[in-house]
Amino acid sequence: MTITKTYETRHRWVVLAIGVAAQASFAAMISGLPVTGVVMRDAYGLTTGQLGIVLGGLGLGIALSDIAWGLLTDRLGDRRVLLTGLLATGALTAAMACAAAPADGVRPAALAACLFAAGALGGSVNGASGRAVMTWFDDGRRGLAMSIRQTAIPAGGAVGVAALPPLAAAHGFRAVYLVLTAFFALSAAATWHWLREPGPARPARPPRPARPARSPHPTHPARPAHPAHPAGPPHPASPASPAHSASPAHPGHPAHPASPAHPSRPPDPARPPHPAHPAHPASPAHPERPPYPARPPGPVRPASPVRSVVRRGGRARVAVPVPAAVPRGRSPLLDADVWRVALASALLTVPQFAVLTFTGIFLHDARGAGGAVASAAVLVAQLGGGAARIWTGRRTDRGGDRRSVIRVIGVLAAVAMGGAAVLVHAPLPLTAGALALGGLLANAWHGVAYTEIAVLAGADRAGTALGLEGTAVFGAAFVTPVAVPPLLGATSWTAVWACAAAAALLAVPLTPPARRR
Repeated sequence: MTITKTYETRHRWVVLAIGVAAQASFAAMISGLPVTGVVMRDAYGLTTGQLGIVLGGLGLGIALSDIAWGLLTDRLGDRRVLLTGLLATGALTAAMACAAAPADGVRPAALAACLFAAGALGGSVNGASGRAVMTWFDDGRRGLAMSIRQTAIPAGGAVGVAALPPLAAAHGFRAVYLVLTAFFALSAAATWHWLREPGPARPARPPRPARPARSPHPTHPARPAHPAHPAGPPHPASPASPAHSASPAHPGHPAHPASPAHPSRPPDPARPPHPAHPAHPASPAHPERPPYPARPPGPVRPASPVRSVVRRGGRARVAVPVPAAVPRGRSPLLDADVWRVALASALLTVPQFAVLTFTGIFLHDARGAGGAVASAAVLVAQLGGGAARIWTGRRTDRGGDRRSVIRVIGVLAAVAMGGAAVLVHAPLPLTAGALALGGLLANAWHGVAYTEIAVLAGADRAGTALGLEGTAVFGAAFVTPVAVPPLLGATSWTAVWACAAAAALLAVPLTPPARRR
């Protein structure tokens, strides 16, 4: 099934920018708040276990709401859902700034409930912005576009990591919540002003009428015979001047009648006159050709990046066949490959959030490092992971298999996190560098996996598939902070980083095999 979309070429990049801004605003909250863990633990008087539950509330809220947001997005459209989520999340963070600061005496359960609600409301960003990108971009650029959108998570997370911890330490969490409110308000304003659905599909052109056949050259009327010369004195026949003979007719025209011999000039008996050529009959007019019958449409491949550009009013409008791999009546929740991609993504999320949430705690408690070292390690992981997402998305657009890329990233992330487990007691630069590399690789798979699961579902069902992906990813993001403290209490930091490596390695066989070309 092919859904043909017509849109202005430039506006799709505006839509992508809106998706990036919305995703970055949400990422600044879900990535920046965990890095404030040391300050939050002291300001709110939490234990390490309570801190894990509070921060895990963000991931749990997203995990429980993402599929519902995806279904609503497929039904109501990405504009309505994205606006609703951004405005509601901004209103909640504003309320937290007024009533959920440490000075307000908020309890850990209430703080966890607030962060759970923030994750549940902000989860609308994942499916809505992803479906907008899927709708506006064809498969030839969809990997790059989705990777750029997913890069907003580490980019926005980097902003949160760089800004929120010092802001919390200097001005408290009331200022942190107000800054997050401003981020959501700006993204909602851009969505309201610029985000829209693509225009209706351009109707198929009727077959061109056949050109009228050219009429044949008109036949020239026969020229009249030369009049006879008046009688005069007889001229002696010159032997060098033969008698006038009939001129041959021009091809395609009737022959002119032969001029009679001059009355005073007798014909030469030795040379008979040349016989006149018969006139060629005029070519009959070609009958008007009937119009060619419309060619029946051929089968369209699921990933065909065919594009046609038509200039209208000085702007280029592009008609792109958007593949829908799953029939409209079938839910992507019934597709086994969709589930395998989602579960592999959940396993790859474990090392990502282990590094994001507990790097600061580990370096502070086990190595005695300051917050600057932890922020630098997480910042490298976030920014490097964003660059890796763009590179992998561009590579898969040029012919690379997305599933193979996910498998390779799983192997590399497992090796890096295993190195971090071995280097727990190594010099601080080596330990921090190993964690930064492991976090970078654990951030690199998002764009490719989100694109793959959306393509498997098709453009009409992309919201549901992306909701499932978000549920799996943020479910793991909730479980990881909750599971690490008891694991740490029973074992050591070496076991924590080793378990993160094992989770990344398990994602390799779970990913579906590469597509056959």
